[in-house]
Amino acid sequence: MAIVNPEQSRVSIEEFADRVVVSIPVKRNWFLLLFLGFWLCGWAMGEFGAIASIVGGAGWFLSKTKPIEHAMIPGGLFLLFWLGGWTVGGVFAIGSWLYQLKGKEIIVRDDRFISHKRDFVIFKRSKEYLNGHVKSLRVSTGSGNIFNASPERMFEFWGMGGGSIAFDYGSKTIRMGSGLQDAEVNPILEALSKFA
Repeated sequence: MAIVNPEQSRVSIEEFADRVVVSIPVKRNWFLLLFLGFWLCGWAMGEFGAIASIVGGAGWFLSKTKPIEHAMIPGGLFLLFWLGGWTVGGVFAIGSWLYQLKGKEIIVRDDRFISHKRDFVIFKRSKEYLNGHVKSLRVSTGSGNIFNASPERMFEFWGMGGGSIAFDYGSKTIRMGSGLQDAEVNPILEALSKFA
């Protein structure tokens, strides 16, 4: 019989007299890291190829020695439109890859707010919620699905949204703590409840 050693939690909980600080490093999805890394190599080739094609086509149109072929204009407009969508997709993929590599969530609760910050390495997204409107701090049920209709729940698959900690805030349910195990959630809820 093999003995299973307990895993150490990646969550850090610091309790101070005036606040609780919870730091949750992202739970790395190695498949996603490798897949996005390879995909981004292909994305860069497509991005720079399309830019070179547009710049080369613009230079050809501006040339006074060659006649302008109107048939190329719709193709050039399509390529420009495609490049816009391709660039947005690439920015999302770069953000996802960086978050998987080095991202973290930081939850701070004091006597006034619950502050939730996602650190994406190159930028941070932070929101504050007034304690007076925070109701029913609990374990969130259900898991993120890439095909979910709710954008927040869809981003949970990528590790960038949703989570295992939930509370009601007005008419919305706020979720945080992506990729947490149940055993990691309970000490966090206990610490955050001290400032309820």
